[in-house]
Amino acid sequence: MPPRVPISRSLVFGRARELVNEQGSDALTMRALASMLEIEAPSLYKHVKGKDEILDGICDLVYNDIEVDLTGSESWEDRLREYCRGYRKALLLNSRCVPILAIRPVATESAMGVVEVTLQEFSDIGFDADTAWGLLNVVAAFVIGHVLAEVGDNPISEDALGHLNEFREELNPTTYPLAAATIGARQPARTVEFELALDLMICGITTMFPTVVERRTALST
Repeated sequence: MPPRVPISRSLVFGRARELVNEQGSDALTMRALASMLEIEAPSLYKHVKGKDEILDGICDLVYNDIEVDLTGSESWEDRLREYCRGYRKALLLNSRCVPILAIRPVATESAMGVVEVTLQEFSDIGFDADTAWGLLNVVAAFVIGHVLAEVGDNPISEDALGHLNEFREELNPTTYPLAAATIGARQPARTVEFELALDLMICGITTMFPTVVERRTALST
């Protein structure tokens, strides 16, 4: 039998993330985590203060997974797209941890790195600190919210699609012409929807803050 890996804070956080990704956040208890580490539950408190610190550790690991390649992204629009795509990818890799991130305040070192980069980008565009913070929260809510919807609806089974098709055929096309033509016709195209929402968000920023965006565009040309 190989020697047991020494217990450390990083190991505790890593195993906690594994537990949540495998069984969901409800399965994360001090007892379950201790069992996974092959120690007694009280021994965990030698390495962490409690469950809140473990939850922060999980968030830190997820945020640390965000990889954004801005090579060749000259415009703020392209950089924002790449940031959101990298954010979404990291969340999808830790899909069952997303509900934790959705309700937990941002209070980890890795999260601060993400926050700083995003605030700097909005600051460079020309937004004041309060507006930049507001836009950051909008972007985070968009990505997290989209991923929550994405991981919450598993691919529709053939039986369920068949039921939806039957329901659609029973709809009165005069009363519900658009719904009758679309509902249940295909699986949700989440990546396509995500890209559409990205375009809409960028268009909204450009429309609501034309002076700031135009000044930034003029400075970069």
